[in-house]
Parts: sequence; C-alpha cells; structure tokens
Amino acid sequence: MRFGATALDAVAKLPNEVRGWIIGKQLGRAATSIGANVWEADAALTDSEFAHKISIARKEACETEYWLDLARTAELLPLETYTPLVVKQKNWPRYPVRSSGKRKNISGAQRVSDKP
Repeated sequence: MRFGATALDAVAKLPNEVRGWIIGKQLGRAATSIGANVWEADAALTDSEFAHKISIARKEACETEYWLDLARTAELLPLETYTPLVVKQKNWPRYPVRSSGKRKNISGAQRVSDKP
C-alpha cells in the first residue's frame, strides 16, 4: 500500500492541465492496482489463481514504470518525486510462482514450492 500511496502523492503534484490529467489518471490506476492484485493473490484459493493475480501485478508494475517515465520525459514530474518512485518500482520483487499442490497462507506475495 505504501507504493500506491506514494504514487498518489506524485499524481497530486502533476500540473492541473490536460497532460497532467491524462498521465495522472493512468499512473494512479496502474500504481494502485499493483498492491490490490498482490493483496488478492494472498487470498487466492488455488495456485493458479495466485499466479494469475501476481502476473497482473507484474504487468501493472511495468505500466506504472511507463507512465512515470512519460511524466518525467514530458517534464511534468520533478526529479525529486520521480526518482524514489522509480527506485521502488524497479525493486518490486519478482516473486517466483510455482505450483506446490497446496495453498500456503502467507502475508505478502510469495508462494513457492517446498520442493527444490
């Protein structure tokens, strides 16, 4: 949730004009969707459902990076706002997702097999 909240703070700093509205809406949706999908993945009933939700979160992380880069390239987002978000986004864990045959109830987004 912290990344989503930080991204929403960045959206609030975008200029109040058409370019800022377009990027802000897309950035806000993509960035907050990451946490929502990870949260849903943790509540998944099957490994398949878990993997699907994590794959959506990964795609949203890639989209978030795109909107952040576009905001910076268009000089709509100050470097001091852009840099911490990009660092957090690029360090978002790329969790391994393997089927274990049974669900592991854990916090966070990692579900890995007991087998090597």
